[in-house]
Amino acid sequence: MKFLFLLVLILATAAFSFQLYRLIQQMSELKLETAKINQQIMPMEQENQELMADLEYFQKPGRLVNELRKSGYALPDEKMLIIVPDK
Repeated sequence: MKFLFLLVLILATAAFSFQLYRLIQQMSELKLETAKINQQIMPMEQENQELMADLEYFQKPGRLVNELRKSGYALPDEKMLIIVPDK
């Protein structure tokens, strides 16, 4: 009887140890995957900060119109004069 109990105890310990090993292995793989994802997130966070700064800049009145004028656009009731330098 003691032998059977000891055998069951050894088998249960072996099964527990195997499951614990698998969990530790999975945890290691998840840590690596998390590190990879964090590396992908960093440039996106930087881009997000730049976009938020642009959004804040363009929300102030008149700035969008000024930027468009720098790019060559005019309001519908305005006339545009383009000066070409002599060569």
